[in-house]
Amino acid sequence: VIEFDFCFQITGGLVLDTFNLQVESSNGTFDATGSNVSENLRSAQPGTESRLEWQHAKVVLKDADASTVLRIRPEFTDPYKSETTTKCNRFFLDNIKITRK
Repeated sequence: VIEFDFCFQITGGLVLDTFNLQVESSNGTFDATGSNVSENLRSAQPGTESRLEWQHAKVVLKDADASTVLRIRPEFTDPYKSETTTKCNRFFLDNIKITRK
């Protein structure tokens, strides 16, 4: 079980960055999708300008082992490639917790 809190960044014009996050695994599958990429983690953050709130996320990964590498990343964006599909993909992470189910 992978749990963490996330919060999107805000632009200089006081507009929230909005996108979906995903957790990607180098091996193992997520219960909800049956693949190595989790379901979209949508923010319930209010659309009110300049208002930031922490969101809690929880995903279940099966068949992971000590060599498993996890990436928490924006949907449709590979941070290891130069091209991106959205303009602002900035977010904060906190309280990351990984436990065995």
